[in-house]
Amino acid sequence: MKEKSSTETEIRELHIKEIISGAINGKKSFAFWKKQGQSQLHGIVDLGEQPSTDKGDLEEASPGFVVSPFLNEGRKKNIKINADLVFIPTDNNSCFQANPAVGVINEHTDSFIKDSSEPLDPASLESYFPTTGNTTSSEKAQFIDIVNKAKENIKAEVFHKVVPSRFSEVYYPTGWDFISAFERLHQLYPNAFVYVFGIPGVGIWMGATPELLLSIVDGRWFKSVALAGTQKIPESGDLSQVAWTQKEIEEQALVCRYIINCFKKIRLREYEEKGPKSVKAGNLAHLKTEFYVDMEAVNFPQLGSVMLDLLHPTSAVCGMPLEPSLQFLKEFEGFDREFYTGYLGPVNMQGSTQLYVNLRSMKLLSDRARLFAGAGVTEDSIAEKEFEETELKLQTLMCLF
Repeated sequence: MKEKSSTETEIRELHIKEIISGAINGKKSFAFWKKQGQSQLHGIVDLGEQPSTDKGDLEEASPGFVVSPFLNEGRKKNIKINADLVFIPTDNNSCFQANPAVGVINEHTDSFIKDSSEPLDPASLESYFPTTGNTTSSEKAQFIDIVNKAKENIKAEVFHKVVPSRFSEVYYPTGWDFISAFERLHQLYPNAFVYVFGIPGVGIWMGATPELLLSIVDGRWFKSVALAGTQKIPESGDLSQVAWTQKEIEEQALVCRYIINCFKKIRLREYEEKGPKSVKAGNLAHLKTEFYVDMEAVNFPQLGSVMLDLLHPTSAVCGMPLEPSLQFLKEFEGFDREFYTGYLGPVNMQGSTQLYVNLRSMKLLSDRARLFAGAGVTEDSIAEKEFEETELKLQTLMCLF
């Protein structure tokens, strides 16, 4: 019988529960995701002892999954989950085949396969739940107060728009587990980018975001999206019945102008604009405009990295102009957003990069989950309605408990 060589390892089918259990038992970083409009899950595990920071350009990055916090000047706080072990979906989409040939074969691979056969050790989860300083939530009165302060600043022409946010915490019901919740989330939101990632000492986050920040396909095709305006889906499900108000139309137009201004800064004129149109994201409708660039035609191979630095944080999650709206949020919001309204997604995986704005997201704590939501405030905003909008957005994940 032929002995296994030093560059070979066991390749077998694993269920998502086994993969995540193996990563957590071995204190490894992991990420699972489903792209917008697709049904297949993809997953990777980083076999290194520590997550790596990744400040390099997108075009030169090795395959993996990047996560960025909201406040991240110059990409200095990016964290990279390397694709050391890649999981390829099988036909039934409930099991995954380990394909170490895609990544790195080292001494950690066999131990990971072994750890995946063991049940999830609850004690191992402690390293994924760091102590947090965020202990109070923005209650309704506080949120309405910040909206009214924002309107005063808009009236004084300090900025045109700002996007305050809040969080709500939900204690885990008896028997609740995040892996099963993620599988349900994946089934519930086919039109969202659905993800879960875990990094020891950083945390476990899960979400279903509708907003693409940018994508690059085959090193040539660049895409970005302006997504703003929020309404509840009509009972009929017919998006043509959504009647957008002037406030929502203007809010979406501001995000479009933000992207176009980024193009102007780099003197890029050759782009295609499609929209706006109504789109569905879970139980909500939004206005969406898409922007496309042929990077080969404009001879701009570094466009992805350049636009990433210009776009983040977008006016859809911060405000416009950027500096005064960001300063307002730092002064009045009252908590650290962490990865909420940052960006995340697969980089150079299967020939493409997709980075999404981290909306409709939650951070898992030891006994509860922290859910985040925000609302765009303009001169036409009504504080009570902005609070109701955050409540609607929180329902995207509340249904998991």
